[in-house]
Amino acid sequence: MRIVFLLPVVSHARYHKRVSALCALGAEPQILAFEREYYPGNPWPNGYISLGYLQHGNFHQRLIPILKALFRIRTAAKYTDVIYVFGLDMLFLGALSSLTFRNRPKVVYEVADIHPTLLGNGVIARLLRWGERCLLRYVTVLVVTSEAYITGYFQGIQGLSDLHYKVIENKLDIEQFPSLPTIMGISSRNESETLRIGYFGLIRCRRSWQVLRELAKCGQGRIRIYMRGVLRLTESENQEICNTEFVEYGGPYVYPDDLPFMYGQVDLIWIANYLSQGHVNWSRVNRFYEACYFERPMIAQINTQDGLVVDKLGLGQCIDLLNIEDAVDSILRIDQEQLEVWGRNLSTTPRDICVYTNEHDELIEMMR
Repeated sequence: MRIVFLLPVVSHARYHKRVSALCALGAEPQILAFEREYYPGNPWPNGYISLGYLQHGNFHQRLIPILKALFRIRTAAKYTDVIYVFGLDMLFLGALSSLTFRNRPKVVYEVADIHPTLLGNGVIARLLRWGERCLLRYVTVLVVTSEAYITGYFQGIQGLSDLHYKVIENKLDIEQFPSLPTIMGISSRNESETLRIGYFGLIRCRRSWQVLRELAKCGQGRIRIYMRGVLRLTESENQEICNTEFVEYGGPYVYPDDLPFMYGQVDLIWIANYLSQGHVNWSRVNRFYEACYFERPMIAQINTQDGLVVDKLGLGQCIDLLNIEDAVDSILRIDQEQLEVWGRNLSTTPRDICVYTNEHDELIEMMR
């Protein structure tokens, strides 16, 4: 099966996981990707075709570079069986590039986030949702990273039913992690009882930084924050992260190579997020699955998809980022005994909660 993958960014870990898993099942890939300011990643084994630079921002800011890429995409799509797109702007490109083909390739549309623009009540939001509904008529399979995207958005807001969809969570591909590395256990914390919290990935949640900043201040050395990834806050906040006592920013990292070292440096993983109400209610973060794999307890936002699982299985602490004082107080009360309880729960949690099983086999069948 020949598959053209349309990527809005070259190095995203989820895209690499999806392409790798489908290639292992016999897919013949061709990667077409935009360049963006993002964390670095491993190179694609057979290279990729660059579609130019894509700015972060609203949809209208992306329109010109997207349209410029249309000819290259059309050339690749002419000889493929499937166009696999990540996100609405790539769906637009994929559908438009093959619009006049006699034998149109199948389209797979993967959604892991809903842009806030789509959730408004204004004319632009309604127009974009209408456009997405029109494009979904040409989609063979809709892939989502959380069931909540189906119930909350596609059914609840878009009013769609009878969707041909597959839920593939942000789990880890065991082929990229052939064996569980030996990393420092929670019981090996130093004698000073310092609590080490790791915040990895795209660091863009302002409320998370506000809570972490207060934790570092109030902990006076008992709480240490280790951050790795790409800073997406304001310039002053980015500088604050680099200059705050008891906070270490280690820069970007390469997925998955650097994960064992990063997770070995901390006792708790920060997976709490509050970007927008729709995003936080439907999304799942990569750090949840990584933390489960490396058996690190988590700090999650209450009433989110990840927070519900953390609370149900006893895998960490749930907080409310809207109440900074209570959030800081609850984290400061975490002790060694509580960490060990969460650690035992993680060690007995089935591995399929964080590692792929037959999800991609089923996806291939749906694509056929």
